[in-house]
Amino acid sequence: EAHGHSGQASKDPDWRCEHVLKGQESGARSLVVTKDWLVSGSNDKRVRVWRLGRWESAQSVLEGHTDRVVSLAANGEYLFSGSYDTTVRVWKLGTWECVRVLEGHTDWVRTLAVARDHLFSGSHDKSICMWSVGMWGCERVLQGHADYVRSLAVNDRFLFSGSCDLTIRIWGRGDGECQRVLRGHSNWVLSLAVNGDFLISGDAIGVICVWSLAAWDCIRELSGHTAWVTSLAVGGGLLFSGSCDKTVRVWRLGTWECIRVLKGHTGGVNAVAVIDERLFSASGDKTVRVWDRVM
Repeated sequence: EAHGHSGQASKDPDWRCEHVLKGQESGARSLVVTKDWLVSGSNDKRVRVWRLGRWESAQSVLEGHTDRVVSLAANGEYLFSGSYDTTVRVWKLGTWECVRVLEGHTDWVRTLAVARDHLFSGSHDKSICMWSVGMWGCERVLQGHADYVRSLAVNDRFLFSGSCDLTIRIWGRGDGECQRVLRGHSNWVLSLAVNGDFLISGDAIGVICVWSLAAWDCIRELSGHTAWVTSLAVGGGLLFSGSCDKTVRVWRLGTWECIRVLKGHTGGVNAVAVIDERLFSASGDKTVRVWDRVM
């Protein structure tokens, strides 16, 4: 169900939960969506693949990780999964064959981001590995964070990393040089999203910061969540935030008003993903919810 502020319902979009995807044997931790597939990673060490629109059962269950699968990313050719087993697995989209296991981190792989020619992995070992897509070597290890790297985001110029050291680092996407450190959060930086002129970051006390990519300062703080902001996604002029408070909040980009609070999960929301008019949320309640925009 969705709750909007009074008087806004007429002009603001709403979402309805159309499907609840089950089958995870323990909490659903990570999500990625492509034009054909929805993929979830779970505490049960498996990766599940659904063909978009065919929600009756997972099309494939990918096995190989030996611990929780807490991060996912994809490009046009590959699916990437990061795990507490310290590895990243590379799977061929569609055939779901594991073509490579990337080893190099010495602690949990918490977050992944992919650009054209590089895959970036952030770890509890405090480092970020910059892997060459196709060759699969670690070209560079990005160091500077003083605590766990919990979140990554990438645009055409920069890699952004959020850490339990309370900072966000800005790195050159091509050379991996640290260009700037953003300070403003008073707790762990758990989630990042980048869109146009803005970087958006979520922390462990429920605060979301909006940063100007021109001035590199926090121009807005969004409050409402009462627990960890675990995941951020942008689409259709909107920001979606998932939280351990069991809700997904929907915010308008630019005005930054919260237009909806989506409820239904009975456990914390660990990941959100969006494509076209459809939103997905993964939760510790062992389900993935499929939400459709209804207006």
